[in-house]
Amino acid sequence: MESFGESGIGRILKRKILLTISALALLFVIVFFFTEAKSQGKADSSPSSTLIGKAGSRLNTIRKNADRGIKKIVNSFSKGIGHDPADNGKTLPDQAELTRRLNAIVGKSKVDVALLDKKSGQQLTYSNGGSNFWLASSIKLSILTALVSQYGPLTGTDDQQAQAMITYSDNDSATYLFNELGGFPALEAFWARLSMTSTVSDYDGFGMSTSTAADQLKLLDYIRRLPADQKSYIMNLTGQVIPGQSFGVGRLKDAHFKNGWLNDDDGLWYVNSVGSVDDRYLIAIMTKNNLSSQAGERLTSRIARNLFNPNTMQLQKTKP
Repeated sequence: MESFGESGIGRILKRKILLTISALALLFVIVFFFTEAKSQGKADSSPSSTLIGKAGSRLNTIRKNADRGIKKIVNSFSKGIGHDPADNGKTLPDQAELTRRLNAIVGKSKVDVALLDKKSGQQLTYSNGGSNFWLASSIKLSILTALVSQYGPLTGTDDQQAQAMITYSDNDSATYLFNELGGFPALEAFWARLSMTSTVSDYDGFGMSTSTAADQLKLLDYIRRLPADQKSYIMNLTGQVIPGQSFGVGRLKDAHFKNGWLNDDDGLWYVNSVGSVDDRYLIAIMTKNNLSSQAGERLTSRIARNLFNPNTMQLQKTKP
């Protein structure tokens, strides 16, 4: 682990402390010398060299104590600002550890997961063999982003519909904005522009369109690189999802996300969670074969927590 105490801010801090301690020590020697000399006066027959010797001995003690104090101060300071946990492997597990963790919790569900740390470049993925994951309501993030990238931040009725579509996943609002966008031809063109080649439309119902975790990361990365006003508009909406729908990525602090859930004809559930954390970690969790929507919500939330090492990412207060 790199120590910040011997370079950068730590080195500057140490020099400043040394100068301060040296100045104080010199002042102490002067005061000590004259105080000692005055107190002994004529009755003291020892030469001045004895006093200087005593002062020198005291100074050496001060310097030794100062060195110890400096090391403690600099080490304490460097622990606070000297390293980024994500850059030395403390925030995210390695790939082998993540695979072990998720193998232990996925059960009979099929799962596709991808995470990208935009600061360090670290990537984590997991798949236990599933494919053709329905987007369900998480497709609404694509609809919103396609609209905003084309027209800028939405206003008036479109803005009201977007708030309803994202914050509490209103389907009528989603249908309205899907049509405003231009339906599947416009959405497919948007996905092609982002090279989301594994995302496939289903004209029988846009919620049954399929995608992969890797493609959803492309969408999240695109949002992150939008002009400031467009990005801010999307992030504002995805940061206001109601507590009852804040599972998965939504269980992490500083999350902006859109979740989705939809059951198939066999009564099994597709449950997804797609979003970003702290404008740094891009996360896509897609699951299917869940016995209930609640089971899928619990699974995505457990997956989200296991993407990070313990005690490095705080959870939201709300529970799914």
